[in-house]
Parts: sequence; C-alpha cells; structure tokens
Amino acid sequence: MQHCDHLQPAGLAGSIEFIRLEETLREFAEDESFIFVVNKGNWGDGLIRYATEQFFRHNAFRYVSVPVARAMTMSPDDLRQLSSSSKVRMVYSGGGAFLDKYRMHKKIPALIERSERMLVLPHTFAVPRRRLGFRRTDILFRRDESGSKKFAPRSIFCHDMALSLGRIATSGNGSGVGYFFRGDVEKIEDMPVPEGNRDISTEGKESTPMSGFLDAIARFGTIHTNRLHISIAAAMMGRRVHLYANSYFKNNSIYEASLKQAFSNLTFHQRYTAPSA
Repeated sequence: MQHCDHLQPAGLAGSIEFIRLEETLREFAEDESFIFVVNKGNWGDGLIRYATEQFFRHNAFRYVSVPVARAMTMSPDDLRQLSSSSKVRMVYSGGGAFLDKYRMHKKIPALIERSERMLVLPHTFAVPRRRLGFRRTDILFRRDESGSKKFAPRSIFCHDMALSLGRIATSGNGSGVGYFFRGDVEKIEDMPVPEGNRDISTEGKESTPMSGFLDAIARFGTIHTNRLHISIAAAMMGRRVHLYANSYFKNNSIYEASLKQAFSNLTFHQRYTAPSA
C-alpha cells in the first residue's frame, strides 16, 4: 500500500480507551515479558493480530507470540521459560471466539489453568463469564457496550484492536462496488448474497500477511459487507462502507460503540436487499 492522505478519517487510534488499555497492560506486565496467545481465525482476524502487534511494538511491550494450539500443549514451566518471566502472564488476542457456535469457549478454561494471570484483549462475549472459567483476578476487555456487557458485566470497554491502527493509507480512491459477504455460521440465513460476492476472509488465516487482504478491499470505492474487519479496514481507508448485521449482536453493537462515532463514511443496515432490476 502506498501513502496518500485523501479523505482518510482520523479514526480511534488516540482514543482514551486505547490509552487506558495501554496503562492497564503495562501494570499487568509488571515490566516483564508476557505470552501473547494468538487465537486461530480467518484473514479478518489477521487484521486484529497485525494491529495488536503494532500496538505492542509502539508501546515498547516485551512479548512472545504463541498460537493458541501450541499454548494449549505447553506446561506452565515451559511457558514461564519461554517468556523469561517470573510469572506466566497471558494476553489473549481480541476477537469473537466466545460464541456457542465456536469451540474456543470450551477450551479456554484449560488455557487459563496454564497461566497465573490472564488479560483478554477487546472481545465480544456471547457466553457467560462463569462458563469460561476466568478468575476474579483476570482482566477482560469487551469491544461493545451492550450484548457483551450482559455476559461479562465486570469487563472493561475498549474498541476493537484493529481500530488502533487509526487509518490505512492507500494509493488511490478505488472505484466501483465490492461485495464481501460471509457464508459461515454467522451469516443471516435468508439474506441474499450479491452477484460477484467474494468472501475474502476465508482466503487467509490469522497468520497470513495482510497485503492481499487490504489490496483487495482498496480496489473499490464502495464496500458492502457483513464481515466486521472488512468494514473496519475499508472505513480506515476512507471508502464508503455499508456494514450489515450478522447472526447475533456483534456487528450492530460494535457499530454503536465505536464505528458510528468514528466514521461518517460507514453506514449500518440490518439487512442487505438486492437492487431492483
């Protein structure tokens, strides 16, 4: 992506919520390294991972990245040695893993047991905190002020980590209309899929380099999607964005908590309706 300053919104990178997150994380780390547990996911989750590691480096945190599958096989002693720290402090990546339709909410208690303290980066909580096995001393950040607050009432609000990037520079304005609708368990079953749709998030995973993902979005001037991180990336590029609801409260609640205030170029809709012939 080449640098250009056209129509790019300032975004939320310097918001008080990210300042609070940085301060909380610094207190949590106690000037030692921590284990950054990277959740398994799609290419959109890769944007969360990319932004999170940028955030860590910008704020001079010392950390070791470990995929969640590997972390689940390691003993506390192995993890302590890996991080060269006195305690096993885990920072779990943000996202939407805590949903009954996914398996992670059943696995997270075993991961928690391997740590002495855990901090969860901004997440959507659609499973009660008590079922996840978190201790009272663990720190949970949520990325909305409605649905997640009901499931994890003692959590702290912060914007989705991808929004810590602030803006994404592109080499032009893009042209035409791009459709990026999901086809997985979070789709709305009876909502039509536009002709020419590309569910690009399924073409990569959390560790895939981001250039292909971002370049595909930047080609277009207008984006229609129910993929949250496609809408976030497009909004940070200054594109015209139409974000649609997914199968539960995630998209709508994050729009209300973060995107609505930050991006006048992004509009939320409950449903996509195909244009009349």
